[in-house]
Amino acid sequence: MLTVQFELAGHPFTVLNGDPKAQVCGWLKDKYGLSWQVVPAKMVDWFGEPNEKSERAMKALLGMGKLDIAALERAYQGR
Repeated sequence: MLTVQFELAGHPFTVLNGDPKAQVCGWLKDKYGLSWQVVPAKMVDWFGEPNEKSERAMKALLGMGKLDIAALERAYQGR
């Protein structure tokens, strides 16, 4: 995968060239056929370093269509 970071109108963005897997893990496809995944900044912290907490959160994430941030937080915290 290729990731690119940029700023637009003062807002930071990270984009990636990934597989066409819309509808999984919070991905969606817009009317132009582009796939998007909008995630909260805290997810960068959760998945930034591989450990037991991030593995629990990733397992929860992989079972989601729409992102459930509260459920991800609980999984990360082990609750």
